[in-house]
Amino acid sequence: RAEQILESGIRSNPRHDWPLYGRMLLNIARSDQMDSISTGDLIISMGGNRAFPAAVHLATYFAVIGQPEAVSRYGTTINSMTGATLDPYIQSLVDFANGQDISSEYISEILQANPPPNTYKWMGVQLYVMNGNLDKAFELIDDIVASRALFSVLRIVSDPAFDNLKIDPRYNNFLRD
Repeated sequence: RAEQILESGIRSNPRHDWPLYGRMLLNIARSDQMDSISTGDLIISMGGNRAFPAAVHLATYFAVIGQPEAVSRYGTTINSMTGATLDPYIQSLVDFANGQDISSEYISEILQANPPPNTYKWMGVQLYVMNGNLDKAFELIDDIVASRALFSVLRIVSDPAFDNLKIDPRYNNFLRD
């Protein structure tokens, strides 16, 4: 199902590097680490409007599979694009990759420190899912989905950071909406 949604989204919007970016998302969804890295690194090297989300996706992917060194590597890339404003988010991913819990209070602090356009809200959703607070995650998802961004669906169905959402009945409601 995730691959069908991704492929449909890529076909419906061929601009903005979607085919390459979509391929990276598919590789992440399939847990194909080498293809994820090579495609993501190519997107990042090209710059443009897909470089930042590609780096965020890869950092999250490596946090979920427990590789803190890779998280730090992509965290450095993210910081170079944002002027180090996301240090707390990146540190929380590194902590998670090292087996540490991320508190809901810490996630709230990150969201309050960064005015929440959808990108920052997605980071909050990821962290809430990682710490098991699905109620807070779905609150943010509802807010993001109201913007009707295709990226919303692509992100949730492809990113392993959201796997815990898929067992919750609200997940199917999200896909239907």
